[in-house]
Amino acid sequence: MDIDIKEQEQQETVSAAIDEGEEIKGQLIHFELKASKLSFKVEFGSQNTVLAVAIDQKPWCQERKHIRIISAGIPSGLVQPVLGQNFMIPADNQIRNVINSKMKIVRLRFSPYEQCLYINTDSHSFILQYHLIKDIKSEPIEQFNGYHIVCLYHGKFGKEQYFLYFVPCQFVQAIKNAIIPKK
Repeated sequence: MDIDIKEQEQQETVSAAIDEGEEIKGQLIHFELKASKLSFKVEFGSQNTVLAVAIDQKPWCQERKHIRIISAGIPSGLVQPVLGQNFMIPADNQIRNVINSKMKIVRLRFSPYEQCLYINTDSHSFILQYHLIKDIKSEPIEQFNGYHIVCLYHGKFGKEQYFLYFVPCQFVQAIKNAIIPKK
């Protein structure tokens, strides 16, 4: 992967290949690059070769776009988390009072017969066909024990993201299994 790196002391831009043993252009001994989600630490040897690469991923709950929503706090009427247990989707096929990235309270309704997920707010409804959801990832919210951020990767290539906040931990695996069943 080629990236441009700005040296802190000399403010020179150099080009580096982030692979061990690759040669670089420039006279850097050590640098650190912080991207929006990843932090790279690279050490160079005397022959301008990459000795080590460390990649540190920042948790979602520490990213600026998520902090604004998380800092608003837990919505009222939300199911309390049950740590260490995985529940099935409730009998009515709904999970209520989670938050979307527009800070609207959302109701998720799973329709196994129609193979789609209905995402409803007070003013809008959004339907996602299960086959269009390519991946589902979740991360815990550090400030609120037992609640997660869940991201639905959807669209033709799975590049579009739909974030759900304050999903109780006991339902995270059930959401994944309902939409993308294990084979």
